[in-house]
Amino acid sequence: MNCRYFTNGTCDIASRLAGELVMIPPNACNTCRDCFVPFSENYVTASLAIHHFTKKGEHAAATELRERLQARGLTQVGRRPAICKTGCQLKRILEGLGVVASKTCNCDEFAAQLDALHPQEIRDQHSEIGKRLAEHLRELIDENAADRAAEELGIDEPTDPGSKIPWWIRVGHRIPGASRTAASYLVLLAADRAEAEMEAARAD
Repeated sequence: MNCRYFTNGTCDIASRLAGELVMIPPNACNTCRDCFVPFSENYVTASLAIHHFTKKGEHAAATELRERLQARGLTQVGRRPAICKTGCQLKRILEGLGVVASKTCNCDEFAAQLDALHPQEIRDQHSEIGKRLAEHLRELIDENAADRAAEELGIDEPTDPGSKIPWWIRVGHRIPGASRTAASYLVLLAADRAEAEMEAARAD
């Protein structure tokens, strides 16, 4: 992502707090962006500045800086309650459709990968993510039971993603591309819900 405070692998804000250049990990900017008070002196940039000294083994300097930043309240600025991001939202949606993770699937790992991405990144990659989700769903769903449910409801093709999407997914193995399309729809829905929750939290 682009951040005007990111310069050649360093964070200008964390560097200002530390009094020297602070190199940061690749995902630090995303964490800062998603907090309540982004791109500023907040708990993320404060933590980066403190960790800079800890990593160098300068523990006395790290402790002194931590106490100084705590006194200013910076170690708490921008902290937010846990937000249900895209992976979490997707699990909620699927559970609402009766699709529950099994003990042997890697669903939690998949959800965590989605949580690490911003909703817009999810949208940009929704087709590929939908393909992966469709593969997960085929492993989780009893297709015979799904077929019976679809037949009872008279669903022959995936034309209504609003009301028929549970069966759209489940009968997708009979309709080329349908399962993947339905999964992509769910991915986009999860991203929208995640972004809405993030915006609501930021507005509080």
